[in-house]
Amino acid sequence: MEIIETYKDGHLIDSKEVNTVSSPNISGFIAQMLQNRSYNQMILAKTEQSIKNRLEVAVVRLEMKSDISNEDWQFFKLLWDSVIDGNPDGLLTFDDLIEWKQIAEFNDMPWTLDDDFKIHFR
Repeated sequence: MEIIETYKDGHLIDSKEVNTVSSPNISGFIAQMLQNRSYNQMILAKTEQSIKNRLEVAVVRLEMKSDISNEDWQFFKLLWDSVIDGNPDGLLTFDDLIEWKQIAEFNDMPWTLDDDFKIHFR
């Protein structure tokens, strides 16, 4: 929330609260995920490393764009969810989910994670 104040002749005549939309901090998100123990554990457990590589290339691509479209986010979701698919049971915990959700929220991602660690747009 941001407050916008309007003045006339040095006197406050109006004050409004407006919602501000933050831009996603993709660099911050991926930096925190790359330092996250459970994320690295998941990536190392993947037998199909090419999907992990595609996800990381997609992140770099998003970082370089000045305007990220819905299609860009849908493609990222497809890759993210593909990396999540096929994880061994018990590899990722509820605590990991909470931590990853906090990382996404802290970095203003336009999505959260569902109980299966897959992206769910807000």
